Amino acid sequence: MIKILFALLLTTIVTLGNKSDEFLSKATNLDDSIRTSFQSLTSEAQAIRASSQTISLVNLYSSQKHYNRALKLLSAIQPSLPIPFYDFKLAIHEATLHYCVSDPNHAIKILHEARDRTLKYLGKLSKEELSDHFDVLNAVYGMTSKLVSWYKQNGADEGADALATWMVEQSQYRNQNQLPSVVFVSELRVKGPFPELKEFYGHFDELDYIVTSMEKWDYFRENDNWNWGYDTDCNVDIQGSANVSAIPYFKTIKSSDSIQLHELGSVLNRVGSENGNETKFLQVTEIALKKLSPGGKVRQHFGRTNTELAVIYQQSSCVSVAAGGQMSKFDAKFILFDDSFGTEIENICADEEAVFLRVDFQHPHFRGAI
Repeated sequence: MIKILFALLLTTIVTLGNKSDEFLSKATNLDDSIRTSFQSLTSEAQAIRASSQTISLVNLYSSQKHYNRALKLLSAIQPSLPIPFYDFKLAIHEATLHYCVSDPNHAIKILHEARDRTLKYLGKLSKEELSDHFDVLNAVYGMTSKLVSWYKQNGADEGADALATWMVEQSQYRNQNQLPSVVFVSELRVKGPFPELKEFYGHFDELDYIVTSMEKWDYFRENDNWNWGYDTDCNVDIQGSANVSAIPYFKTIKSSDSIQLHELGSVLNRVGSENGNETKFLQVTEIALKKLSPGGKVRQHFGRTNTELAVIYQQSSCVSVAAGGQMSKFDAKFILFDDSFGTEIENICADEEAVFLRVDFQHPHFRGAI
């Protein structure tokens, strides 16, 4: 019952969007509820549930730029959790909040220490025990990719390169001598394989289905009525904007917060039929609708793993993507890329918002591996 009430209250807060007074009133009630739940933890299952609720509220706070409220909540609950549990569940959120309030050195320190402690914790486990801690290892990949991004953004290339080398050595990162790929598909109805999409050989029907479904989904309708949230990673700068005093933003709506996007996900994650046998299409892992400020640029950031690819669909010609040093064509309607190699996304229009749909999906090389 508590879980259902939490979900209902969370949904209410999401729909309030930028109605600040109402948002803060509802969020405060949820905040109090979470703090109370941490005072009476009696099992790991309760701790996991309470932590998930905390992450949801922290992300909501961040999406409306209430960073200090989120930090106070994390500070209040931290003593109730074992250090390893807090490190791989919540430390990345605490560090990111410090990065958002312009304290990058402290953010990097928090995340580095949490990552080191988590690796030490994993190092004590047997192979059998490790197989039950995949979520913890996944968290380490997430911490590492974020640290690489922050080091790069702050000019500390040596630190970034050292961590990137560690990532390359891991089993789920840049396998099979994979190269960076930013490709522009000019005519999606023509069957492949295209030379630049040779890694999709045998999978082009599936890619075609994804982009065709994206194109059919009219996400531009009434987009001003969506409850947009700000970039929770604080990665955006203004580049060449006509309004030099403008505040850069990168707003997002995820499928978990939108019935329409959730329905699109159901369409994309369909099961195909081939020669009478059911065949699972490329698995979609995340869908998001994004809005980037005029002249806004999402600074170079690195994905957690190269087992996924991303495709962007835009109706304007404002979005430009650079991944691994390769730049997309400015007028590309669809842009396919791998963000594990370092990605920058820029709105090259100085006086027009860039609204685009992004879908992340399973890399065909790793169909059997994930």
